[in-house]
Amino acid sequence: MDSGNGDGNNKLALVEEGIHLILSQWTALQLALQYRNYDRFSCQKADQLRADIFSWFTHSELYIDDLEDILRRKLESILRHIF
Repeated sequence: MDSGNGDGNNKLALVEEGIHLILSQWTALQLALQYRNYDRFSCQKADQLRADIFSWFTHSELYIDDLEDILRRKLESILRHIF
């Protein structure tokens, strides 16, 4: 993605906001975080998930299998910490 100008930066901000909105509405993730009372470690893992997804969209060739692997690994890590 082009981030060299204001328009590119705005587009990146919209992608980041969209990822945040989607994850904030993902029931399984929100229930997992609620179960841990939004402890710092769980929230850090959720923040890292957002960052990894953003990175996939902005710095990678877009192979859906790679995104699936990111989601699976990060969610397993979050859930392993919870249970």
